[in-house]
Amino acid sequence: MITHGHIFVNGHKVTVPGYIVTRKEESSIEYNPSSPFTDEMHPMRISAEQAAANAAVKAKAEADAAAAAAAAARADAEEAGITIEDGEQ
Repeated sequence: MITHGHIFVNGHKVTVPGYIVTRKEESSIEYNPSSPFTDEMHPMRISAEQAAANAAVKAKAEADAAAAAAAAARADAEEAGITIEDGEQ
């Protein structure tokens, strides 16, 4: 983020990763106004809790889709007259 100019210190763009921020400057650290990181919904700015919640929602959606696909396959097999015993040999 530093080398790409996303950070301002005291209103100036900082691009040197080794720049030492003084205590006086700490409160003046901010995103470059033209940086996409100024958007609070940017994926890199979400909290760990929000990331975990997003992952849980995604996992549930994938599980629901897998269950629906399995139910559809089961219904197709029943319609075709295929039973579980047909697969055992």
